[in-house]
Amino acid sequence: GEEEPRAELLYRDEADSGWRDLESWSDLDDLAHPVGFAANGRDLLVLSSEGRDTAALREYLVDEKKIGKLVYANPDADVVGVLYDYVGAEVQAAIYEEGGLQKYHHLKSFGARQQQWLEETFLDQRVQITSLTTDRRFLSVLVTGPTNPGHYYLADTKNEKTLSLGETMPWLDPSRLVAVDALNIVSGDGTKIEAFLALPRRFEGDHPPLVVMPHGGPIGVRDGRDFSPDTQYLAAQGLAVLTVNYRGSEGYGRAFLEAGKQQWGKAIEDDIDAAVDQVIASGSVDPERICIAGSSYGGYSALISVARDSNRYRCAASLAGPTDLLLMFESSDCAHYQYCRQELEKIIGSPDEDPAELIAQSPAYRAAEISVPIFLAHAKQDRRVDVEHAYRMKAMLDAYGKEYVWLLIEGGHSPTREEYIRFIPNLSQFLRKHLEPRSPDGGDSTVGLTR
Repeated sequence: GEEEPRAELLYRDEADSGWRDLESWSDLDDLAHPVGFAANGRDLLVLSSEGRDTAALREYLVDEKKIGKLVYANPDADVVGVLYDYVGAEVQAAIYEEGGLQKYHHLKSFGARQQQWLEETFLDQRVQITSLTTDRRFLSVLVTGPTNPGHYYLADTKNEKTLSLGETMPWLDPSRLVAVDALNIVSGDGTKIEAFLALPRRFEGDHPPLVVMPHGGPIGVRDGRDFSPDTQYLAAQGLAVLTVNYRGSEGYGRAFLEAGKQQWGKAIEDDIDAAVDQVIASGSVDPERICIAGSSYGGYSALISVARDSNRYRCAASLAGPTDLLLMFESSDCAHYQYCRQELEKIIGSPDEDPAELIAQSPAYRAAEISVPIFLAHAKQDRRVDVEHAYRMKAMLDAYGKEYVWLLIEGGHSPTREEYIRFIPNLSQFLRKHLEPRSPDGGDSTVGLTR
């Protein structure tokens, strides 16, 4: 009896007139997301992938109730948002991501020239115009990047000078932060993916150990090269960090997004393996010292990856990771709503049509294949991924006599700041313990930190 969710596009001709329905969508992937008004002040600007693979900035013709002309499209990336003018009324630029950093395509040549000057001034960083004077001479901009959590500047576009206004995290020493490089990877089936690698300044051994950190989702989420506290924290502990925008990640077009569906434990992990293989081949990390860790889907990926191939990794860590895919359809915030279950089936697979496949891709049922230490953490009040997932994984690890660390925390699927502060040092300690160099006789090395 549950009604299928629908998205409706409502419009009114005047501020005090009534709303009218222009269009509605039952498939939310097809909707035209309104972001502003077109130049004529009547038609709309929308984000839409109608008739193309990547989402583009398009006009929506109000009187004809249909998508109109193309305003801006990038053949390799989705337009993910827009930048407004200083009063928040007019769309100035389309936003997309390239090389792991947010980019801006300005719709007017004047704004494009300003953006080009700013990006040349702050190379390899994201430069966002946050406000400007009515004559557009003076701008306030926020500059961020892999080693820059945020720095505000006043920009004088006439004289092409900038004045520092302040940092968002002045207590951080930039000299201790590490660069993040973008990598282009080709997976086993030819799929092109993007990954990002941070190498520590100081580490134990001849080459740094590596932590692979798959992002959550898995569908419609992505990693980038902007400042990441997790990446910088682990790099400060002497660990290289690899993140991967595997198939299903946001921003690369509809086909790439769809390719990640029902690929839990399969093609998604093949993409991650391909990225790890390329990093190993580059000689920048120690191939004998690699662990995998993540939260939500990233935690699932960590656990299923060591079941698939324990020889690749020394350890695995999961925070709030699903371990029994059948349980997702029985106990989650999506389990009791028909439409939500249908969407879950599109992403994971059908528990009715092929339960054996879901069992085969569930880490809890493959505990016997795991031969490395596990860090298992979960929040008690998690409604997205029930804490029962962790208990089932724990029970199976116990049954097979596997080594693991257990951490139960308060909160929901996304831990509170206090709980995360408690979690991350425990994770770091676990990773560093199992990524220590080994001496030729098989014991732990006493090599100190090196450059």
